[in-house]
Amino acid sequence: MISRLRWDHIEHFVAGYRAVSVRMVTGTSADGGAPDHQGGDIYEGRGGKILNKDTYWKIVEQEDRL
Repeated sequence: MISRLRWDHIEHFVAGYRAVSVRMVTGTSADGGAPDHQGGDIYEGRGGKILNKDTYWKIVEQEDRL
């Protein structure tokens, strides 16, 4: 479980039929650590509707927790 979960949006942009959203997710894990996740979504749309959404995460671990 992660408490004090926070989503900070870093960047958004649109190129043709695709849109990209990049974010950082932070919080406090059950063991007291501070997870640091970078993520992004790629959307594909047409006619005002979202046809596809792919989500990606990059988990940055603190060296002493590896």
